Amino acid sequence: HPEIKRRSVSLSDVQRIVQTNSKNRFTLVELDKSWKIKANQGHSMKEVTELSLEKLCLENMNFVVVHGTYFKFWNSIKSEGLKKMKRNHIHFACTDVFENNVSGFRRDAEILIYINVPAAIKDGIEFYRSENNVILSEGLNGVLEPKYFSKVIDRKRGKSLDMF
Repeated sequence: HPEIKRRSVSLSDVQRIVQTNSKNRFTLVELDKSWKIKANQGHSMKEVTELSLEKLCLENMNFVVVHGTYFKFWNSIKSEGLKKMKRNHIHFACTDVFENNVSGFRRDAEILIYINVPAAIKDGIEFYRSENNVILSEGLNGVLEPKYFSKVIDRKRGKSLDMF
């Protein structure tokens, strides 16, 4: 990239950034004597469709899938569902233990929305896991409806929120 060359960023600088990124957002590989870097997920560019994603199925669903959000969005989410907005996917974490940085989850999220992935898969919604364990879904027409929420928790108080 011309900007990287202009700023004199070295390969070792890029390697260090990739290795120390707390959310493991990038993958760096050497192919044909050339280094390639890519984002593991998080693309908003429609042209970016080729990611190394594992498609989830009922047989490999042995973990929780959680979306973190904020109270200011909750009324809209509980009536309209989760939307991918300008991104290619809706992002989820595959854990509800948030001791450190967790890919796919904002550390200051106030609400945890647990997803009934098996029900969604049975209805034809596809889910994928990225190389850094972020769960991704386009939903249906960019939306994951509230009927796929298994529970919603106020993270600070640990109490269930009304879903309807």
